[in-house]
Amino acid sequence: MLLHCFGGCETADVIAAIGLSFGDLFDRPLEHHLPPIRGGFNARELLELNAHEATVAAMLADKAAAGTLTPEDAQRLVQAAAPA
Repeated sequence: MLLHCFGGCETADVIAAIGLSFGDLFDRPLEHHLPPIRGGFNARELLELNAHEATVAAMLADKAAAGTLTPEDAQRLVQAAAPA
């Protein structure tokens, strides 16, 4: 579908004026317009995730102290220690 406003209107205004939305212009949903698979995390899940990341950070810190940290380990340690 091709739409054009010769008056210089915004695209969203033209689409709304004919009773459509951006999604109506495509034969299938765009990936970034799909609804999220699930909502956020509940408190228990967040605590479990934090505990897991703390364990990973502690294990990799031990490897670093022993001098056996690989570059991949170092990258994971940075990820585990990063603020949310």
